[in-house]
Amino acid sequence: MMGKKNISSILFLLLLVFQVATLYAQDNYNLSEINAAAKTQFVKPETLDRLMIRLRMLENNLPADQDDLLIETYKTIAEQYIANNHYSQAYAVYSKCMTFKQESLARKFINSIDSTKKNIEERRTNDGTELMNLQNQVQELQIDNDLLVSKRINFKKYFSFIIIALSTLFALILVRSALKLINIRSQLKENKESMKLQHRIATLGFYVKGLVNQTRHKAGQMEDMAASIQAGLQKISSSELKNTSFASDVKLHCKEIKKELNASGIDA
Repeated sequence: MMGKKNISSILFLLLLVFQVATLYAQDNYNLSEINAAAKTQFVKPETLDRLMIRLRMLENNLPADQDDLLIETYKTIAEQYIANNHYSQAYAVYSKCMTFKQESLARKFINSIDSTKKNIEERRTNDGTELMNLQNQVQELQIDNDLLVSKRINFKKYFSFIIIALSTLFALILVRSALKLINIRSQLKENKESMKLQHRIATLGFYVKGLVNQTRHKAGQMEDMAASIQAGLQKISSSELKNTSFASDVKLHCKEIKKELNASGIDA
């Protein structure tokens, strides 16, 4: 007898568990149906009790978006209890409704805080990442700036060196040109002095040429005169022939003068 009772108890428990599980699996999706059943007119208290039993299984496994529907269902069942003059059950349901409402509001508040905290953490993480990116960009810009400054300094150095080299080359060209100009001026001055000297020599040669011609002419005249004197003296008596040597000397001296003038290379 004891074995049969144990087997019966086990079977009863298994059946009860099966019913509860089945009811739990079904009632998760029947809150709207319970709400609709509670709103039916002239609902009996026994039916309301069964609806409350079904609601107890939904309280701890209710989806977050059905809190308001559950609160509305509690209120509807409490009103139905009042309509059936079951005030104690109505008070119990209303108290349960207020408790659940507070818990729902607390959960929403906590969820809101968690969501806000999560958003703050995400924003902080994003801000930290953005700050790191900005710092990296600043470092890259600083490196680029340093490179530009270095390139600018090097460019100034090279440009200054080129300017100095060009200035030196230009100065050398100017010095060389100045030396050439001085040399040209010196040559011009020398050429000018040489031309003046040549002009003086030419002028003096012109006068010398005229003087030589006159001297040659005078020497010819003196030679002719000496010849005529010698011819006249030959007509005189022979006692006086000794005096003709003077005329011969004069004539000979004139010939020597003409010979020296011809040897000088000055044309007539």
